Amino acid sequence: MCMENDMQKIAAKAATHIAVAVLFLFLGMFIGPRGTNAQAQLKKWRYTTATAQKLYRAWDKDTLFFEAGGEPFSEFASQHDTFILYNWASWCPHCKNVNAALGRLQSAPVPTVALTFDTDWDAYRSYRDSARPFWRDLVQHDADGTAVFTPREQEFNVPLIPSVWIVSGGVVKKIFVGEAGGAKLFPWLERHGLLPAQP
Repeated sequence: MCMENDMQKIAAKAATHIAVAVLFLFLGMFIGPRGTNAQAQLKKWRYTTATAQKLYRAWDKDTLFFEAGGEPFSEFASQHDTFILYNWASWCPHCKNVNAALGRLQSAPVPTVALTFDTDWDAYRSYRDSARPFWRDLVQHDADGTAVFTPREQEFNVPLIPSVWIVSGGVVKKIFVGEAGGAKLFPWLERHGLLPAQP
């Protein structure tokens, strides 16, 4: 009888340990390095073309100006029915991998512009000077006209970078997210006549 009670206690303790281990495994999906990946994947699932359109419609486009040249984004958007909008930052390693491939967009019949989510002017300009991307970047300006950077979690709320938006008629028609999305971009543009097919 005593041995039977001991075995029951051991079984109960083992069940408790297993339950705790399963709980920590579940929490580990959302905390720590693996959690970061899980959270990013969750954001990616929720990041749809409809989400991008809702964000784009809510932006205060009159506060966005081109970093080189200075004209407002609202003016550019009114003059171009279709354009490619690239969301990126110089601190983002995935963006750097996508940046090189995007050079092919120079042959597209529609312009490419970019919204940078950098937070350090010096690092941003150093990267641009070395990488020399062909697109022009948009940066936010404050009330007195001074250029400032905007973290994506604030006004613009872009969930993940890199991401490429196809904007046409004032509407985000399609988005491509991450490096995998970048690989799908060119075939889509070719099918829709927005990029010459490669020989």
